[in-house]
Amino acid sequence: MEAVLAATTGGADYAFEAIGRAQTIEALPRMVASGGAAVLVGMTANGVRVEIDPFDLADQGKRIVGCNYGSSVAQIDIQKIARLYLSGALPLGRLIGGRFSIDGVADAFDQMRNGSGLRSIVHF
Repeated sequence: MEAVLAATTGGADYAFEAIGRAQTIEALPRMVASGGAAVLVGMTANGVRVEIDPFDLADQGKRIVGCNYGSSVAQIDIQKIARLYLSGALPLGRLIGGRFSIDGVADAFDQMRNGSGLRSIVHF
């Protein structure tokens, strides 16, 4: 958080949380400048709760925004993403944290539930 504040001289206009961890979600509003937006992209485990200071949000005009699948239009955007990936312009492979065979599906789900896995894929 301190690095973000130092690099932005007081906070970012937009700060994104993309891993779904309670600790980073709670820190996000403090990284945002007055009038800025904290964007929740990462999905938390089911039932996770966080503490946010509502006075800071209201006093500074900050917003918390949820964003599922980038607020995309699937019929248009998935085709565009596929074209970018196939052309090499979108290196999605860097986002894969683990690969599991079908026999390892239970382990992949365990990692997803406890938040330790990063974008795991199951291959057949």
